[in-house]
Amino acid sequence: MNISQQSNNRGFTLIELLVVLVMSSILLTGIMKVFSQSQATYNVQEEVAAMQQNVRTAKMFLERDIRMAGSGAMNLHGPNDDVGDTPILPLWFDNNDGATGTDRLTIIYENPDGKPCGTLTAPATMLCSDLPPLTLKGDMPPTSTVANIFEELADDPYNFWLTKTCSCNGTTYGPGQNKPFLVSTPDKSQSTILIATGITDTGGTDTFSNGPNVNYTQIPGAAALYEFIDEIPANKIENKILNQFPSGSTISFFSSPKRIYYVAADANGITALYRDTGDGGEVIAEHIEDFQCSFELDDGTLINNRDLTAAEIPEVRLVTINVLARSAHPHRNSYGNFNGRRMALEDNGAGPADNYRRRLLTVTVKIRNFGLN
Repeated sequence: MNISQQSNNRGFTLIELLVVLVMSSILLTGIMKVFSQSQATYNVQEEVAAMQQNVRTAKMFLERDIRMAGSGAMNLHGPNDDVGDTPILPLWFDNNDGATGTDRLTIIYENPDGKPCGTLTAPATMLCSDLPPLTLKGDMPPTSTVANIFEELADDPYNFWLTKTCSCNGTTYGPGQNKPFLVSTPDKSQSTILIATGITDTGGTDTFSNGPNVNYTQIPGAAALYEFIDEIPANKIENKILNQFPSGSTISFFSSPKRIYYVAADANGITALYRDTGDGGEVIAEHIEDFQCSFELDDGTLINNRDLTAAEIPEVRLVTINVLARSAHPHRNSYGNFNGRRMALEDNGAGPADNYRRRLLTVTVKIRNFGLN
């Protein structure tokens, strides 16, 4: 009988194990590389989407405000202006105002449908911008400090001028006098900022007063008002021209309707585009690295490297805005051929390589309210 002997050859040799380990390492390396590249691509796509959303948000605010520039404020004068004085300009431009060469744009217009007084400040019970407009009778001598109005101040809501404490952009105004107000002709072709020195319910024809020589210290929120009308605190408000306006002129609370756009960094060093309407700057788009403007005048002149003069501002017809967003983090691609740098815009030169992704939005806006005369 033959007995066959079989050797036990089951298992792996050392060489086979090494081959398997090498192949597994190659496979895992490939998987990890694909995962890493996919994750990097995903991160880039997420930040690119965020940048695109940021510049779209900035465009929405800027385009609307620039188009509205001067609405209800094309011939706006301060209380100390004389006949023939230059009105308060509805568009101001500060070239290279920011630390990195960014621009600063100030826009003025009246928006009756908005809330120009911001949020309510205690102990006020209403916003001053919600005070109802009053209508001038225009039946008093031009030099009179007391003007008659059509409305009855004993009735709601007109009695709010006498009974309510209101607030505007953080400043509180008590009932009655010393409120800044705007008087505008019926066709809105002329407006002047004045101070109410008296509001009286006479039981008959009610009155609205604007006595002369109002001191800085008599006016709540005087700092913002004086800055708006470009006056120094030592000067008094001359006032006393309310009765020079015709019958049918409207009286409304004045809320310093400025919109200021600028780029600044917060405490964490994150740059953003801010919009300041009088109660402090509010971030409208984060990670905005550059904001540049250029202006085309009525004669075709282009200006992008200096401030506009007072004579040039009414001649502006087109405003081109450039908003440059930057990713929140640097990104270097796997091939090493991307280094990223801030591009040159208008009169602001390019920056050094820093590996950040960027998106630029450029839009040209036609100003509706300039050059209508």
